[in-house]
Amino acid sequence: MLRQAFDLAQPAIAAALPGEAAEALRAALVKRGASYFQARLYRRPAGRLTSVRHWEAGGFLTRHDPGGWVGGESSRYICFDCNPLLEPVARKVSRFDFADFAPRSDRRYGRYWEAMGEGRVGTGIGAMAFGPDDTIAAVHIGFAERDIDASERQAVGLAGAIAAQHMLDSGSAPAREPAEVLLSARECDVMAYVCEGKTDWEIGAILGVSETTARFHADNARRKLGASNRAHAVARYIARFGFQ
Repeated sequence: MLRQAFDLAQPAIAAALPGEAAEALRAALVKRGASYFQARLYRRPAGRLTSVRHWEAGGFLTRHDPGGWVGGESSRYICFDCNPLLEPVARKVSRFDFADFAPRSDRRYGRYWEAMGEGRVGTGIGAMAFGPDDTIAAVHIGFAERDIDASERQAVGLAGAIAAQHMLDSGSAPAREPAEVLLSARECDVMAYVCEGKTDWEIGAILGVSETTARFHADNARRKLGASNRAHAVARYIARFGFQ
Protein backbone atom coordinates (compact mmCIF):
# COMPACT_ATOMS: atom_id res chain seq x y z
CA MET A 1 0.00 0.00 0.00
CA LEU A 2 2.77 2.44 0.92
CA ARG A 3 4.61 1.84 -2.35
CA GLN A 4 1.37 2.37 -4.30
CA ALA A 5 0.73 5.63 -2.44
CA PHE A 6 4.22 6.92 -3.07
CA ASP A 7 4.12 5.98 -6.76
CA LEU A 8 0.83 7.87 -7.13
CA ALA A 9 2.12 10.93 -5.30
CA GLN A 10 5.65 11.01 -6.78
CA PRO A 11 4.81 13.17 -9.85
CA ALA A 12 3.14 15.68 -7.53
CA ILE A 13 6.13 15.71 -5.17
CA ALA A 14 8.41 16.42 -8.14
CA ALA A 15 6.40 19.50 -9.14
CA ALA A 16 7.76 22.92 -8.25
CA LEU A 17 4.49 24.80 -7.74
CA PRO A 18 1.20 23.92 -5.97
CA GLY A 19 -0.85 24.10 -9.16
CA GLU A 20 1.58 21.83 -10.98
CA ALA A 21 1.50 19.35 -8.09
CA ALA A 22 -2.30 19.35 -8.13
CA GLU A 23 -2.35 18.74 -11.88
CA ALA A 24 0.15 15.91 -11.58
CA LEU A 25 -1.91 14.17 -8.90
CA ARG A 26 -5.12 14.73 -10.87
CA ALA A 27 -3.61 13.11 -13.95
CA ALA A 28 -2.34 10.11 -11.96
CA LEU A 29 -5.68 9.52 -10.25
CA VAL A 30 -7.80 9.97 -13.37
CA LYS A 31 -5.57 7.42 -15.06
CA ARG A 32 -6.29 5.14 -12.11
CA GLY A 33 -10.04 5.57 -12.63
CA ALA A 34 -11.02 8.58 -10.51
CA SER A 35 -14.30 10.09 -11.67
CA TYR A 36 -13.86 13.36 -9.78
CA PHE A 37 -10.94 15.38 -8.44
CA GLN A 38 -10.56 18.78 -6.80
CA ALA A 39 -7.55 20.43 -5.17
CA ARG A 40 -7.50 23.68 -3.20
CA LEU A 41 -4.87 25.77 -1.42
CA TYR A 42 -6.57 28.38 0.72
CA ARG A 43 -6.78 30.06 4.11
CA ARG A 44 -9.54 28.94 6.42
CA PRO A 45 -11.92 31.86 7.01
CA ALA A 46 -11.86 33.38 10.47
CA GLY A 47 -14.82 32.94 12.76
CA ARG A 48 -17.61 30.41 12.42
CA LEU A 49 -17.00 27.94 9.61
CA THR A 50 -19.99 27.89 7.27
CA SER A 51 -20.48 26.31 3.87
CA VAL A 52 -20.69 29.67 2.11
CA ARG A 53 -17.61 31.14 3.79
CA HIS A 54 -15.65 27.96 3.19
CA TRP A 55 -16.49 28.04 -0.55
CA GLU A 56 -15.75 31.76 -0.84
CA ALA A 57 -12.25 31.19 0.60
CA GLY A 58 -11.39 30.07 -2.95
CA GLY A 59 -7.92 28.77 -3.74
CA PHE A 60 -9.09 26.22 -6.34
CA LEU A 61 -6.06 24.76 -8.11
CA THR A 62 -7.61 22.21 -10.45
CA ARG A 63 -10.67 20.08 -10.90
CA HIS A 64 -11.71 17.00 -12.88
CA ASP A 65 -15.46 17.06 -13.52
CA PRO A 66 -16.09 15.51 -16.94
CA GLY A 67 -19.87 15.67 -16.62
CA GLY A 68 -20.03 19.36 -15.75
CA TRP A 69 -21.60 18.44 -12.41
CA VAL A 70 -20.10 21.31 -10.42
CA GLY A 71 -22.40 24.32 -10.43
CA GLY A 72 -25.52 22.22 -10.94
CA GLU A 73 -28.36 21.68 -8.48
CA SER A 74 -26.97 18.51 -6.87
CA SER A 75 -23.49 20.01 -6.54
CA ARG A 76 -24.87 23.16 -4.91
CA TYR A 77 -26.83 20.97 -2.49
CA ILE A 78 -23.76 19.20 -1.12
CA CYS A 79 -21.68 22.39 -1.10
CA PHE A 80 -24.16 24.67 0.63
CA ASP A 81 -27.23 22.85 1.95
CA CYS A 82 -25.67 19.67 3.34
CA ASN A 83 -21.89 19.79 3.69
CA PRO A 84 -20.67 17.27 6.30
CA LEU A 85 -17.09 17.79 5.12
CA LEU A 86 -16.81 21.00 7.12
CA GLU A 87 -16.28 18.78 10.17
CA PRO A 88 -12.92 17.30 9.08
CA VAL A 89 -11.76 20.83 8.23
CA ALA A 90 -12.72 22.04 11.72
CA ARG A 91 -11.11 18.97 13.34
CA LYS A 92 -7.99 19.06 11.11
CA VAL A 93 -8.37 15.50 9.88
CA SER A 94 -5.57 14.55 7.48
CA ARG A 95 -7.27 11.62 5.71
CA PHE A 96 -10.88 10.50 5.63
CA ASP A 97 -13.64 8.86 3.65
CA PHE A 98 -16.65 11.05 2.96
CA ALA A 99 -18.74 8.28 4.53
CA ASP A 100 -16.91 8.83 7.83
CA PHE A 101 -18.81 12.09 8.18
CA ALA A 102 -21.89 11.23 6.10
CA PRO A 103 -22.73 7.63 7.05
CA ARG A 104 -24.77 5.88 4.39
CA SER A 105 -26.83 4.22 7.13
CA ASP A 106 -27.97 7.64 8.38
CA ARG A 107 -31.16 8.72 6.61
CA ARG A 108 -30.17 12.37 6.96
CA TYR A 109 -27.56 11.80 4.25
CA GLY A 110 -29.78 9.99 1.78
CA ARG A 111 -30.15 13.04 -0.47
CA TYR A 112 -26.45 13.78 -0.03
CA TRP A 113 -25.44 10.44 -1.54
CA GLU A 114 -28.05 10.76 -4.26
CA ALA A 115 -26.48 14.09 -5.20
CA MET A 116 -23.02 12.53 -5.11
CA GLY A 117 -24.20 9.73 -7.35
CA GLU A 118 -25.41 12.29 -9.90
CA GLY A 119 -21.81 13.48 -10.03
CA ARG A 120 -20.55 9.87 -10.47
CA VAL A 121 -19.11 9.81 -6.94
CA GLY A 122 -19.90 6.53 -5.21
CA THR A 123 -16.78 6.67 -3.04
CA GLY A 124 -15.31 9.93 -1.78
CA ILE A 125 -11.83 10.23 -0.28
CA GLY A 126 -10.42 13.39 1.26
CA ALA A 127 -6.92 14.45 2.29
CA MET A 128 -5.71 17.70 3.84
CA ALA A 129 -2.54 19.35 5.11
CA PHE A 130 -2.58 22.22 7.57
CA GLY A 131 -0.04 25.02 7.73
CA PRO A 132 0.59 28.26 9.60
CA ASP A 133 -1.90 31.13 9.52
CA ASP A 134 -4.78 28.69 8.93
CA THR A 135 -3.56 27.69 5.48
CA ILE A 136 -4.99 24.45 4.14
CA ALA A 137 -4.22 22.26 1.15
CA ALA A 138 -7.15 19.98 0.42
CA VAL A 139 -7.78 17.20 -2.07
CA HIS A 140 -11.14 15.55 -2.79
CA ILE A 141 -11.12 12.36 -4.86
CA GLY A 142 -14.15 10.54 -6.19
CA PHE A 143 -14.64 7.10 -7.72
CA ALA A 144 -17.84 5.99 -9.39
CA GLU A 145 -17.77 2.63 -7.61
CA ARG A 146 -19.43 2.54 -4.20
CA ASP A 147 -17.21 -0.24 -2.90
CA ILE A 148 -13.48 -0.23 -3.62
CA ASP A 149 -10.76 -2.31 -2.03
CA ALA A 150 -9.64 -1.13 1.41
CA SER A 151 -5.97 -1.11 0.42
CA GLU A 152 -6.86 1.01 -2.63
CA ARG A 153 -8.68 3.50 -0.41
CA GLN A 154 -5.68 3.70 1.90
CA ALA A 155 -3.20 4.14 -0.95
CA VAL A 156 -5.27 6.87 -2.63
CA GLY A 157 -5.88 8.66 0.66
CA LEU A 158 -2.22 8.60 1.63
CA ALA A 159 -1.16 9.75 -1.85
CA GLY A 160 -3.58 12.65 -1.51
CA ALA A 161 -2.20 13.56 1.90
CA ILE A 162 1.41 13.43 0.66
CA ALA A 163 0.57 15.59 -2.35
CA ALA A 164 -1.45 18.02 -0.23
CA GLN A 165 1.52 18.44 2.09
CA HIS A 166 3.76 19.17 -0.88
CA MET A 167 1.24 21.69 -2.26
CA LEU A 168 1.27 23.42 1.10
CA ASP A 169 5.06 23.41 1.40
CA SER A 170 5.69 24.54 -2.17
CA GLY A 171 3.24 27.40 -1.74
CA SER A 172 4.80 28.61 1.51
CA ALA A 173 7.70 30.92 2.17
CA PRO A 174 11.03 29.07 1.77
CA ALA A 175 12.20 30.06 5.26
CA ARG A 176 10.98 26.80 6.81
CA GLU A 177 13.82 24.48 7.83
CA PRO A 178 13.90 21.14 6.05
CA ALA A 179 12.94 18.09 8.07
CA GLU A 180 16.39 16.54 7.55
CA VAL A 181 17.90 19.16 9.87
CA LEU A 182 15.27 18.63 12.53
CA LEU A 183 14.95 14.87 12.90
CA SER A 184 17.53 12.71 14.64
CA ALA A 185 18.72 9.46 13.05
CA ARG A 186 16.65 7.43 15.54
CA GLU A 187 13.55 9.53 14.86
CA CYS A 188 14.00 8.90 11.13
CA ASP A 189 14.32 5.16 11.79
CA VAL A 190 11.11 5.15 13.82
CA MET A 191 9.21 7.27 11.29
CA ALA A 192 10.19 4.91 8.48
CA TYR A 193 8.39 2.12 10.36
CA VAL A 194 5.46 4.37 11.29
CA CYS A 195 5.05 4.97 7.54
CA GLU A 196 4.80 1.21 7.07
CA GLY A 197 1.93 1.11 9.57
CA LYS A 198 3.92 -0.56 12.36
CA THR A 199 2.69 -0.16 15.94
CA ASP A 200 4.91 1.23 18.69
CA TRP A 201 5.29 -2.31 20.06
CA GLU A 202 6.37 -3.66 16.66
CA ILE A 203 8.81 -0.78 16.12
CA GLY A 204 10.30 -1.34 19.56
CA ALA A 205 10.78 -5.05 18.84
CA ILE A 206 12.45 -4.31 15.48
CA LEU A 207 14.80 -1.67 16.89
CA GLY A 208 15.46 -3.46 20.18
CA VAL A 209 13.95 -0.74 22.37
CA SER A 210 10.87 -0.58 24.58
CA GLU A 211 7.42 0.29 23.27
CA THR A 212 7.55 3.46 25.39
CA THR A 213 10.85 4.53 23.81
CA ALA A 214 9.51 3.89 20.31
CA ARG A 215 6.44 5.99 21.10
CA PHE A 216 8.69 8.73 22.54
CA HIS A 217 10.69 8.98 19.30
CA ALA A 218 7.56 8.84 17.14
CA ASP A 219 5.92 11.63 19.15
CA ASN A 220 9.08 13.73 18.98
CA ALA A 221 9.24 13.29 15.21
CA ARG A 222 5.57 14.19 14.86
CA ARG A 223 6.06 17.42 16.84
CA LYS A 224 9.21 18.38 14.93
CA LEU A 225 7.41 17.80 11.64
CA GLY A 226 4.66 20.10 12.84
CA ALA A 227 2.06 17.37 12.33
CA SER A 228 -1.25 17.25 14.16
CA ASN A 229 -1.35 13.43 14.31
CA ARG A 230 0.47 10.36 13.03
CA ALA A 231 -1.31 10.27 9.69
CA HIS A 232 -0.28 13.89 9.12
CA ALA A 233 3.28 13.06 10.21
CA VAL A 234 3.47 10.22 7.68
CA ALA A 235 2.39 12.55 4.87
CA ARG A 236 4.91 15.21 5.88
CA TYR A 237 7.73 12.71 6.29
CA ILE A 238 7.19 11.05 2.91
CA ALA A 239 6.68 14.40 1.15
CA ARG A 240 10.07 15.57 2.40
CA PHE A 241 12.11 12.39 2.60
CA GLY A 242 10.54 10.23 -0.08
CA PHE A 243 9.95 6.50 0.28
CA GLN A 244 12.91 4.24 0.98
